[in-house]
Amino acid sequence: MNPDYCDHPAKFVVKYGKRNFKYNVVQRFFCKRCYLSFSDGVGRKFTMELFEYALERKLAGISFRGIEQEIKNKFNVTVSNTSIYHWLNKDPTEIKSAIEKKNHVIDLQLKLLEMKASKLKSYMAKIEKLKKELNTRLCKLTEDKNNLTVKKIESSRLSVLAELKSHKVK
Repeated sequence: MNPDYCDHPAKFVVKYGKRNFKYNVVQRFFCKRCYLSFSDGVGRKFTMELFEYALERKLAGISFRGIEQEIKNKFNVTVSNTSIYHWLNKDPTEIKSAIEKKNHVIDLQLKLLEMKASKLKSYMAKIEKLKKELNTRLCKLTEDKNNLTVKKIESSRLSVLAELKSHKVK
């Protein structure tokens, strides 16, 4: 958070408002020891997302003017090709940290997907178990229904026979 020219501990640094740019808002800070104000965003007017997108497109082999057009079409933001050139050639450590951050995010997303897949597998196993249980219950109910129907038919036949016998006797 502290700039290179201010080496005071963070306890002397306080928030000092926000700077509104056309495409981004950057938090400002103030050092109570050296009376300097500075930004955490290293003076960036554009979001890190644009920087990362430009980096991805450059690694894909697209020219700076091509990246400029893609950013304009995708994000509806006007960035000159020289700005993109300076972003990508100014500080290699920042590019490296952006790549590491992107890789870290991808790793986290992969872990999340693996967790979801394992949960899905366990849910599918539970569903299969419930299907089997429902099928056995259904078979049992069908069997019981058939038995009950046979019993009803038999009892009806017996009652009809009993009625017939009673009519014959009279």
